[in-house]
Amino acid sequence: MSPLGLVLLALGWSAVVWAGASLICRMKPTPKLAQAIWRGAALMLVAPFAASLFVPGLSMMGVAPLTDVPMLEPLMVGPEGGVAVSAPVSAYNLPEIGTLVLGVLAAGWLVRFVLWLVSQVRLQRIKVRALRTNRPVGHWAEALGLSRVPEIRVIPRGSPFLAGVFRRSVYVPSALIRGEGAQQVIVHELVHLKRGDLIARPLERIVADLLWFSPFAWVIRDQLDFWREAVVDDDTVELTGDRIAYARTLTSAARISRDAAVLPVAAFILRKKGNLKMRLNQLLTEKTRPRRLGLVMAAALACAAPLALAQGMLIKGAAAAPGAPTPAPEDMPVTPAPDLVVAPQTVQEACSPYNTWWADRQPSAFWMARLEASQQDNQKAGLNLGQNWVPEEVTNPQPGYPVAAAKDKISGACEVMFDLGTDGLPRDMMAECSDPVFVEEAARMSGARFKPHIGPNGRSMVVKGQRYPLQFCIE
Repeated sequence: MSPLGLVLLALGWSAVVWAGASLICRMKPTPKLAQAIWRGAALMLVAPFAASLFVPGLSMMGVAPLTDVPMLEPLMVGPEGGVAVSAPVSAYNLPEIGTLVLGVLAAGWLVRFVLWLVSQVRLQRIKVRALRTNRPVGHWAEALGLSRVPEIRVIPRGSPFLAGVFRRSVYVPSALIRGEGAQQVIVHELVHLKRGDLIARPLERIVADLLWFSPFAWVIRDQLDFWREAVVDDDTVELTGDRIAYARTLTSAARISRDAAVLPVAAFILRKKGNLKMRLNQLLTEKTRPRRLGLVMAAALACAAPLALAQGMLIKGAAAAPGAPTPAPEDMPVTPAPDLVVAPQTVQEACSPYNTWWADRQPSAFWMARLEASQQDNQKAGLNLGQNWVPEEVTNPQPGYPVAAAKDKISGACEVMFDLGTDGLPRDMMAECSDPVFVEEAARMSGARFKPHIGPNGRSMVVKGQRYPLQFCIE
């Protein structure tokens, strides 16, 4: 499967997963059930790619042995009017769509990584400026069953948050640490620590970083952030016992941290507009467990799991074909190559010593290794070419005669190996010649174009390891 196909598959699958999770959440589940639903949705986004590592692949087409690819008839090249000329400048060819898609994906991942680094720098600056306070929180840590009591540190402004890999600390803005809501804020962050959100949150959010091109992955990420805080809100109220006071603390914290920068931590206040109102409604509304929710979730999982496995098999089967087919250009005019002009007798005689050079030459080890690898790649791609198959020429190559060779009256022969692209253009050319003076000019294959090879499914396919003979003759 091409990179573009994988992107479209990920987009379509993420839309299906988001729609399914949204429909289930319309039944108004409890915060913990809603969090479980969206966590399952995040896992389902990457399930096809994870499954492709373990499930067997679906065969795209049968594999048949490929015989040795024959060469085209030699093309004789001579100087125009007895004067050496340079090769015509070939037009710039845009990269294939797969290469462009990979470049865009890599650029997006790089941007996400740079933004993460920037947020880490901001976080470290805040931690360095934080001041330690001796506010007692041991009884709350004991009530939650925490083996280690985190430190409480004061920051000038921003939203409260929990951070630290080895030294866990709760960071509270100075405007809140002196208020009545400091207790609720600290307990909220301790509940995050107890629930393992320091580890779970980065894992949940990385899905959107990997699938940054999918808006549905970002919606799922926002839902995970919201329900994570909603669950902790409920647990905090159960410990503190004052739902109204906790709602006031949420409102105060939102007002204080309005201009806070985005950090790679679970902040007490989410920056997305409308989240505060939703959290307050969730906090102050009586909750009832919807009927048959478990049955609906089981049915959704039963439908989603086979689909994810099927996509994994499709991805793995397509990955086994490096020459994955791409749509053939339907409107490309294909005309037979023009008849070659017969060279004068004296020029033909100058090349006569090289008429059998291709049969007699000893290819280099690198040449033979590439030829063998090309044949294996063609077999994996499912190419079933006849023994005498050669690409059909649309236009012949138009190399120039090297100036140095023309000056010294040097004739010679070359063999060029190339891959036939889906657009009919030669790619990754390499040449071996009777005289090194011809190598650079021969490998350009300037002006050459062929008819793309059309596979059984009506799409053009890459054919590797094609060979084209050239003769450079001068009288």
